[in-house]
Amino acid sequence: MSLLSAETVAAALRRKAAAEAAGVASPLEAVFVTVAREPQYIHATLRSFLQADPAAALLLPVTLMVGGAEAAYLRPYEEQGLARILPMTPPEIERMESFAVPEGKRTHYRYNTNYLRALTVPRDPAQGLLIFEDDIGFAGDWLRKLATALRWIEGAGRKEFLLTLYSPFPYEAATDFDAIVPEDFYGNQGIYYPPAVVKRMAVFFRHLAVERYGQPGDLAVGAFCRAEAVPLLRTRRSLVQHEGVVTTGLSPLGDRQHRSPTFVE
Repeated sequence: MSLLSAETVAAALRRKAAAEAAGVASPLEAVFVTVAREPQYIHATLRSFLQADPAAALLLPVTLMVGGAEAAYLRPYEEQGLARILPMTPPEIERMESFAVPEGKRTHYRYNTNYLRALTVPRDPAQGLLIFEDDIGFAGDWLRKLATALRWIEGAGRKEFLLTLYSPFPYEAATDFDAIVPEDFYGNQGIYYPPAVVKRMAVFFRHLAVERYGQPGDLAVGAFCRAEAVPLLRTRRSLVQHEGVVTTGLSPLGDRQHRSPTFVE
């Protein structure tokens, strides 16, 4: 199944081909963490990814990091040249399912295991890493707005930081970005990891959230920033919106789904 029209796919691939012909390489690796479930939000998410900002075609093919073995529902994207699909291998599944976790935390641990796979995806080490959840919508011109924020941040000489594209809090940043108190952070809907911190984050996350079950994945992100003194920044407004209405059990709000009040399509 794919919700992308033939016209959308063709236009995206033309933009990608034109960029490559001009020698323009993608500065980012985009990864979506997903799992087979109903409803399958990933289809609407990928449509929004490409349609909200045509420049997102430069990030193709994206990686669909699947938290299980079932990946047939994603194959059309691979066949269209839009994505590469990385389902869990049998050894990964065996380790994940045999690992002892506290009662009621199995879904969290599956998510953590898959998020670590996203953090360690093969990529050009000079590229930044964008990790998205699979039940989000994108703001118009989201990639241009992200690039503007990164120019401000990196132009000030910062190399070590995390930048979240999503905030559930009801206030906007005063500039193109501002800081979040790590202890307050939750919501891994979309996070940019610059090259200088990807490896450190992966090592920290593996130790805290996968080799043992210490915290849910988003709280582990805040814990990393706090422990490693890495600034946790956010964009002026949320560039992605949490669209999931069927809970995965991951939200700190229980069955209530958090959304961003600052998101504008």
